[in-house]
Amino acid sequence: MSKEKTKNKKSLKRQALQLIFVSVLLLQFITVLVCSRFFLKSTVRNHKIFYEKLAAYVQSELDMEYVEKIFRETKEIYEKIPEENRKDPFADDYKEYFIPLLDDDFFQARKVLTNCREATDIINISLTFYDRENVRLVLVVDGDKSGYAYLPGQYISNDNGVVESWDEIQKTISSDSYMPLSHTSLLGYSATDYEPLYGPDGTMIGFTTLDISLNVLSDNLFLFLTMFVPTILALFLILSIILSRSIDIRIISPIHLLVKAARSYTERDKVSEEESSVFFGNVNIHSSDELAELRDTMADMEQNINRSMKEIRLVSAEKERIAAELDIAAQIQQSALPTDFSINENVDLCASMTPAKEVAGDFYDFFMIDEDHLAMIIADVSGKGVPAALFMMKGKELLKIRAEKGGKPSEILGYVNNALAKGNDNAMFITVWLGILEISTGIITASNAGHEYPFIADENQVFSIYKDPHGAFCGAFEGLEYEDYEIKITKGGGIFLYTDGVAEAKRADDKMFETDRIESCLNAHKGSSSQELLTAITEAINDFTSGEEQYDDITMLCLLLK
Repeated sequence: MSKEKTKNKKSLKRQALQLIFVSVLLLQFITVLVCSRFFLKSTVRNHKIFYEKLAAYVQSELDMEYVEKIFRETKEIYEKIPEENRKDPFADDYKEYFIPLLDDDFFQARKVLTNCREATDIINISLTFYDRENVRLVLVVDGDKSGYAYLPGQYISNDNGVVESWDEIQKTISSDSYMPLSHTSLLGYSATDYEPLYGPDGTMIGFTTLDISLNVLSDNLFLFLTMFVPTILALFLILSIILSRSIDIRIISPIHLLVKAARSYTERDKVSEEESSVFFGNVNIHSSDELAELRDTMADMEQNINRSMKEIRLVSAEKERIAAELDIAAQIQQSALPTDFSINENVDLCASMTPAKEVAGDFYDFFMIDEDHLAMIIADVSGKGVPAALFMMKGKELLKIRAEKGGKPSEILGYVNNALAKGNDNAMFITVWLGILEISTGIITASNAGHEYPFIADENQVFSIYKDPHGAFCGAFEGLEYEDYEIKITKGGGIFLYTDGVAEAKRADDKMFETDRIESCLNAHKGSSSQELLTAITEAINDFTSGEEQYDDITMLCLLLK
């Protein structure tokens, strides 16, 4: 990484301070949030206890026989009114049903509720019952201000206000810290508590309903936060200072020393074979933790690198020598392959070999045995690299020397097999296709020692694979015999030979090029010369593999009879 990029980076100390600051802020926020929740829950619980006692007090001040009577009469009137007349609780004809209930006892009960409302911080207190079928809260005695108070039988529904469901009311009664919230244009945000109201015989006849402004709860919460947050902030600030100082002394400063040593080490002159350096061993860390262990490890690494640098120089020099020798070997190997394809005016011949490594194990050869007979050879040595290249050179020379002496291809392969098998301790072998073309007749006498099937073209230059008889690899065992066969090539026809590196060329998903694509490519270029056909196959392989590295040599030979 460049120095410019390093300068643009934040220091470790700055990042640690930022992390501490963010962590403390987050921890403070979570602490305040959790404590506020517990405080608010506790406040609601205390209010619930107060409202429960307030409801009990109200019931003790009321004439419960009258309360039971007005509840019974209100329910009876409410239930007898047809539903179509109950749709508007504020209509005059609806209110007239309940006017007879407004006697002195009613106003005395309302006065008890009004006094409780005025003496406390609640918005309203009322006696109600619930119409579960129509989801309505029906008021019996309302302690609200004059002008806002409901008459007996008037109700609140979701059409003219906000009414909790029956399940919400039951949850409010059973819980010691829950009150449903609601919002209306008249009251704003408020909470409602429902306390059961029992008649003289102990039967629940309705509820004492208390509406409380959220300002009461929010004021308590605000007072709590104004005292709690500054205290928490101060505590966490002190904690941050202590933590950052501790991290600086125990972690950041030792890391800075290690960074300084590393920078000095990287900026040093290259260590010669006689020189050595000590950078990390001089770093003074007053602890026995992982940082001290890191210092010791880096000091050991420094010494190992010094030793390795000396070894690398020796290895590099040796590799350069081997690379130079391999380059020379590759040049020698390439020069051993024939490149003059104008061997006879009656044939169009071309061949190529692309090694997978510096030197190859494939080879091709062609030469005139006499004026009318042309020998063609293509072979593939087992293995790769230098051993295969040496074995290839030996096999190539044996094949040419024996073929020039004459004889059938099967006899030539038998001789070469026995020669290669002697002293072959590494069990290497060669697959060989050997054919001798009689140019005047177009007859090829061939023998196959475990090599790929050739492609034969007719007079219209249409290629098809020819599954010839196979013998064993050359060099595997002494005494092997091979079989000859004949192919007749007419003018315009020809033969295409290749090694397995062509058919087995792979792309990234391990799919192979295969012989079907070879045949399709050859026939897609009918009328082309042998050189053009090899170029077409090479381009097709490159397109198929998309530049994927190949692990086998790619060798081809094509002959067309003019």
